[in-house]
Amino acid sequence: MGKLSLVKFGFGFVFVIFSVGLLILVSSGTFISAVTPQNSSNSSNSSIRCSSNTQCDDGDVITFDECVNPGLNISYCSHNEVNCLSDLECGFSGFLGTEYCTLDNVYKNFQDAKCINPGSLNSYCSVDVAPQLIQDCNDNNLDTIDSCVEHTQSTPTYCSHEIFSCTQVSQCGNIYSELSCEGNDVHNITHSPTCSQGICGEQINDVFVQYCQYGCNLGICQNQTIIDECTSNSECNDSNPYTEDLCAVNNSTGGNICSNPQIACLSNNDCLGTTSNNYCSVEEDVYKTVSNFSCLYPGTKNSYCHLASETDILVKECSNGCSNGVCKSSSGSGSGTSNRGGGGGRSNLFDDLPYIIAPNGEILGQEKPISQVIIIEEDQNDSLTTKRLPSSLNNSNSGLLWILLLFLFLLLLIILIIILSNITKK
Repeated sequence: MGKLSLVKFGFGFVFVIFSVGLLILVSSGTFISAVTPQNSSNSSNSSIRCSSNTQCDDGDVITFDECVNPGLNISYCSHNEVNCLSDLECGFSGFLGTEYCTLDNVYKNFQDAKCINPGSLNSYCSVDVAPQLIQDCNDNNLDTIDSCVEHTQSTPTYCSHEIFSCTQVSQCGNIYSELSCEGNDVHNITHSPTCSQGICGEQINDVFVQYCQYGCNLGICQNQTIIDECTSNSECNDSNPYTEDLCAVNNSTGGNICSNPQIACLSNNDCLGTTSNNYCSVEEDVYKTVSNFSCLYPGTKNSYCHLASETDILVKECSNGCSNGVCKSSSGSGSGTSNRGGGGGRSNLFDDLPYIIAPNGEILGQEKPISQVIIIEEDQNDSLTTKRLPSSLNNSNSGLLWILLLFLFLLLLIILIIILSNITKK
């Protein structure tokens, strides 16, 4: 192999190694290209005509100045003439025309002119004309005939009160009666017309009708006053979730009153379960009974806790029998505690386990990788459980990978320099 071929081989070898390292960086996600070309665009800002209504004020009070599409390039000012600025522009308010007679009384038309929504585009004039009473022709005198006389070219409209002269009672009206109140009493007042010396009059007869216990109004006895304390259940809220808020009728008074009967339970959570004392079963083992309750008709005054289920739970198996809820101890056997898993004790359960942490924190067995750690736990029934710790520990980082690749590149560079030096000497 010649010098030139050796040089080519060296450069090719370095290129291949460097390409492999670069490929590793790209595939691992640690090589990020931060060069991002940014396109710049020149936007030309067109002139904005207006951004608020105040910029469109033309000084004319009869126009409504408005900025359409404010703040945009297509904005422009609009000047629309309003219909009215005040009531005066809609005409006058007051009496119109002449007086006239209606129902034997003097009337005159009255005009009311108003500007609705003055100064806005929605402004408009509202003009109402209605008859208004000018004079009531009734003088409350039974001796006169009251009437309204229409105006002529020479006289205005006016009321007339002619003196009435009777010759018989029928000309003075009809007899009538009415009920009226005098205090708490109902009276019947009878009006009988009379005609005396050409003058009409009347005779009044007052007759007691009845006494009103709860008062009299317009000749009618009032019923007992019913006072309602409430009209709906929401008005009886006492802010206590364990009472039902009710608005009900009081039978004694007839009015509505509030009542707040107690609620036993709102949900099953309010019905606590119970656990019996330990007892001996037929098989002479220690048992206890757990009772669960559910809430029926929750949130109402009829709610109560109902027995839903009873479960017998084994507390302890007794090898020598049971008495008063306690296992009997065998004679001469000491405390009666036995090791699980045969006579070899608890450690026999874990002879094949590589690394053990006992409940007291003591490390048992040979030191093993962390992925093989097992924790022993002891529950209330004196039984043992084991837990294996996860093996997801990651000590690698991108910095270490960079250092390793840099070292590899320098090593290859040194090898290349040595090869080139040997070729030159030869």
